[in-house]
Amino acid sequence: VCGAQGIALRGHDEKYESEKEHKNRGNFIALTELAAKYDPQLEKVINEIKEKKVSGKKTSATMLSNRIQNEIIDIFSKEILDQIVSDVKNAGFYVIIADECSVFNNQFLSLCIRYHDETRGIQEEFVSYIEMEQADAKSILEYLLKELKVAGLDLGKTCE
Repeated sequence: VCGAQGIALRGHDEKYESEKEHKNRGNFIALTELAAKYDPQLEKVINEIKEKKVSGKKTSATMLSNRIQNEIIDIFSKEILDQIVSDVKNAGFYVIIADECSVFNNQFLSLCIRYHDETRGIQEEFVSYIEMEQADAKSILEYLLKELKVAGLDLGKTCE
């Protein structure tokens, strides 16, 4: 849901701790708790985690660590990108929108694609955010071509 809506999943505080119940712990944890309301097994796991935190016991293998969250996010992001690529291929032609920016001496390239969908009209989708070692024109083009190739998009289908 968050990926399709372009909403961030991770928050500032991603831990289950009773004294922080009132704080926004991020959409991943919030959605996990929402899903637990409809899944008794997940609800049981979350309640056990919370009980251990309250009693001061160490929790092990909660499957909700940052590493696990990142793995889940990576799986969903690949699924979303695959759907975007499929939609772009069905559209035939597309336009690349790329923007370079520098943040604290690190250079990044954001890549979006714009295309026409027969049922939804003009669509603009975020594809990736790439950290670059260099930001000269040749390097930006190389990063762009590599990212399109990884995504499975043919540069020959872009509009000129």
